[in-house]
Amino acid sequence: MRTYQTILRQARPLAIVLVVTTAFAGCSEEQSIDLTPETLEKFAALEGMQQSTSEPLRRHYDLLVAEKTTPLDLRKPALTPEQNVAAVFDALFSKSFLSQQLEKSAEMFPRPRFDVDTKLLERIILFRRRLEPQRSKVAAALSRPQCDFGLDPARGWYADASILDAATVYVRLEAFLAAERLSENDLAAAADAVKRMFHMVGLLSNEMDVRARLLAGNLREEALSVLSATLHHMAADETTAREFYHVIENQLAHWPNDADAWIGDRARNLVSYEAVRKEALFTLLTEPELRRMMLNHRSKNLNATAAEGADSDQLFYLDEMQKILASCNKEEAEGRQPVPYFMRRHFFVDLVKAQQRKIEAGEFPLVAAEMFLPHMQQGHALQAADRARTEMWSLALAISLDMPPTKYELSPVSGQKYHVAAEPRNVVVTAYGNEDSSGNQSTAWSEAVVVPRFVNAAKRSARRP
Repeated sequence: MRTYQTILRQARPLAIVLVVTTAFAGCSEEQSIDLTPETLEKFAALEGMQQSTSEPLRRHYDLLVAEKTTPLDLRKPALTPEQNVAAVFDALFSKSFLSQQLEKSAEMFPRPRFDVDTKLLERIILFRRRLEPQRSKVAAALSRPQCDFGLDPARGWYADASILDAATVYVRLEAFLAAERLSENDLAAAADAVKRMFHMVGLLSNEMDVRARLLAGNLREEALSVLSATLHHMAADETTAREFYHVIENQLAHWPNDADAWIGDRARNLVSYEAVRKEALFTLLTEPELRRMMLNHRSKNLNATAAEGADSDQLFYLDEMQKILASCNKEEAEGRQPVPYFMRRHFFVDLVKAQQRKIEAGEFPLVAAEMFLPHMQQGHALQAADRARTEMWSLALAISLDMPPTKYELSPVSGQKYHVAAEPRNVVVTAYGNEDSSGNQSTAWSEAVVVPRFVNAAKRSARRP
């Protein structure tokens, strides 16, 4: 699950005047635009959408206002540093240093199992101890009451998302600390490090931002792999397993609604449409993305083409997003009731068909199709896999501890029942995926969770009449 990077985009440099010049693929174009904070505030107000001659598009705007989901509505009130966990990341790493540490931490993190041999342990210890001051500062800040990572949807794709890299490095530092403590047979300290990993993952999960939400899924997978190593340690016992059962159950009890991250993503993308209207498409793209788009479309003036079709493009995007967001939940008397991914996969097939109809009608939605919608199904599938994996751990731990069965039965990925094997020494819970909604077998998903049995058969028999 390393694919959140396909959706993650770092901030564009903000300058008083940004000039973009392209000269490749037979195209040459120069663009000058003011990208001041005042300009971005105007983008966030969706002035172009409000003033559009398209009545359906203005109706979408009215609906956003009624739902309080415009970019400005989703902007969080400011927190003082003393209140905000994420404030600790300010100036914790320099940008160039951070990128290096992120790459090193990813390279050292053992996958798929958290098996650390002597040679790797030496490298991990050197890396972790060099960054111990930063790790300690973040660990201390976890006691703060609130958290805002500063991923302001009103800044759109211009917002700086490097804080997500800093959070990733921190979580891996805790993993490396756990490995070090396990090698010293200090199970309590290792367990505390794993709990802090889950704490940070929970904070990331609750952001109304797809990048943070998918990163949380990636990091939760890493935390679970460290948890597995912890519970398989010779010193692990029933008390340790019970503590982590409650950690996992707490994560499930506070699970974010799948739709929320995409509501935040929609707000960011609406800001981008305002930039597109100003012929500033290129300010939203990395160089490889720009090169690919220009090669694909061979436009003499892609900025102008995108601006000219912005209303139609945005209307298509909002129509499709409305369907997908509505599919995530059933509205009942007690509020939103989540609909599992396997029950709504067909909406993504419908999305592909709708896009094809636009192409056949000569109305290709350039921005939506190239930038905002390509990874939509993948993102929802990753959310479902994250949920399934966490449910499997809860189920395995409950059985291992001889607790009442949990309520988790069907994988949200496939709709198939979890397979449970209660063996003499281990509990094994397996989830089998199936083909995706387009019938592509190559996307099948399956996973197994193995947890040692902490309440053995003899103890269970002794308690029974």
